[in-house]
Amino acid sequence: MINMYNCPMPKNTLKIAMNKIETSLTKSSYYNYIYSLKNTIFQKVVRNSMVGSSGYILQFTDNSFVVCYLDNNKLNWIIDEAVPNPLHLYLIDSDIEFEDNITFPSEELTACYNQAVNDIKIFENTFNLYFENKLEIKSIIEFNTPIPSLKLSIANSI
Repeated sequence: MINMYNCPMPKNTLKIAMNKIETSLTKSSYYNYIYSLKNTIFQKVVRNSMVGSSGYILQFTDNSFVVCYLDNNKLNWIIDEAVPNPLHLYLIDSDIEFEDNITFPSEELTACYNQAVNDIKIFENTFNLYFENKLEIKSIIEFNTPIPSLKLSIANSI
């Protein structure tokens, strides 16, 4: 990972470049789309989850849930109430061919249970969710395959 301490570029030049990238990202329609998710699920407490080959569902204690799913080379979302229906399950288990070990075991998500979502980090075409217990759900779209695939993992955030 390049940062201001290990980059061969002068620190001031790197800082200017990083600010331009951040400004460009925050003006994108995808950034605004995901930022609205942050406002919707901020401080919601996770009670249950489902994991599929192309996304995941987090169910919250207030009887709502969010579906995070891969579509058009971007991680998208839908928020809804009550219980996920067949359409929601289809979105996370699409019939696209995925390679082995793409999804993480659902038991890993239990670490997020009874934890509130407290932040979202937005990238060019995906986002990570952060929880009050310092865990994050990392979402990475891999484009080095014939069909883009979604890799998910649970990690401690710093």
